[in-house]
Amino acid sequence: VGYLIQLTSTKDHSTPLLNTIFEDVDEISEPGSSTELGLLDFSSVTRHFTNNDIYTYSGSLTTPPCTEGVAWYVSGLPLVLDVDTYNQV
Repeated sequence: VGYLIQLTSTKDHSTPLLNTIFEDVDEISEPGSSTELGLLDFSSVTRHFTNNDIYTYSGSLTTPPCTEGVAWYVSGLPLVLDVDTYNQV
């Protein structure tokens, strides 16, 4: 499953799951470092996927040899992420 990401200037419209994932990204800035997240709520992403057009195509993983025969499902509308959270990455 793939999603495009659209940046927004306000956190009010940002996808909650993306905010949760990226809010502690500065804790994993060094190779090999890690952090623990709380519970991840996928409900907004699931609703987004089921309520929008989905495009499918045959492809591969994004790393060589690129011959894996992956079926991709891509949402027709992007998820939204606020610029401040994006700039933390």
